[in-house]
Amino acid sequence: PASFSSILSLTTTTGPVYGVAVAAGGTTYYYATSQGLYKSASDGTGMTAHYLSGTSLSSIADSGTTPNIMVAMSSGTTAHTSIDNGATWAAYATGATGGVGGVRWSGQRFIARGTTQLVTSSNGVDWTILGTLPASTNGVTVKE
Repeated sequence: PASFSSILSLTTTTGPVYGVAVAAGGTTYYYATSQGLYKSASDGTGMTAHYLSGTSLSSIADSGTTPNIMVAMSSGTTAHTSIDNGATWAAYATGATGGVGGVRWSGQRFIARGTTQLVTSSNGVDWTILGTLPASTNGVTVKE
C-alpha cells in the first residue's frame, strides 16, 4: 500500500487528503484531496493530479466489483464517478439539497451523507434520495 510518507508528501502539495480508493488489481491508488483527485502507483510513487484540479473533494469510495466503480464527492451536491476503474470520470447530480460529504460502498450500493439527506446509487450515476436526516445527525451507520 501507499506509504505514510508518500501521503504526507501529498498533503504538503495538496492540503488535506480526505480519502483513498484502490483501483481493481491494487496497482493504482486514488486520493480525494482539497485540491482535486490525485493518483499514484500502489507504493505511493508517481503521484500526479488526475481529475478536477483545484476542486475540493470530500471523500472517495470504490466498489471493489468488476468493473470497479469509484465515486468521489465534491463539497456541493455532485458525485464524480468513474465506471472504468479510474480511467475516465464524469460528474452526476445526486439530487440532494445542501452539501454531500462522505461516501461509502455498502457492498451493494454507494451511500452518501448530505447535510440533511442520505442519497444512494448502485452504479454511481443514478442517485436516489434515501431519506431525510434529523438536523442533529453527526454520523450514519447503514446495515444492508
